[in-house]
Amino acid sequence: MNKVTIRNKYSKKIHLAFYKFHMFRKSTRIYFVMAIGVFVLYLAVRNTMKGDLDKTNLLILWSLASFTVLLTPIIMITKTYSIVTQESKERKETLETLEFTKDKIVRKVETVGSVVIGWYDIQKAYETKDAFYLYISNEQGIVVVKDAIVQGDVETLRSLINKCMKPNKKGKVPYKKCYKDVK
Repeated sequence: MNKVTIRNKYSKKIHLAFYKFHMFRKSTRIYFVMAIGVFVLYLAVRNTMKGDLDKTNLLILWSLASFTVLLTPIIMITKTYSIVTQESKERKETLETLEFTKDKIVRKVETVGSVVIGWYDIQKAYETKDAFYLYISNEQGIVVVKDAIVQGDVETLRSLINKCMKPNKKGKVPYKKCYKDVK
């Protein structure tokens, strides 16, 4: 029978890795702020080279450019760490069990209860070196740590993802492997 069971305790480190992945792969806000920073930096360089502005206005422009360039990592770091800190206070070291079968995904969290998720509810799946990230929505996902598999194996889970997830409009399963195997 194709069944994979994962059992692991909540880990702040794993949750942080998921949000870092999410910030750079799924979130467009961070790239929008980066684009604004690059544009303001371009304006500062351009006006410095032209020499049209006096020193006060040039100083203000460079201060604004520096602030917008530094704003991107500040937003990313503060948002990520605040979410993970809040979640770790709520979850502490609760035990989570995930059961994957060809029909459904059952997620049981020790203090909360269980939730049944259909394969068609999974929008996208990503595989990293250490985990699978299954997105239920644009902002929510399930983290499946490869080392926490107690029944089944990684190949079986990968096979279930490819067979059971809903194909996109092009007929392909929205699954992506985000690392290269070392041979």
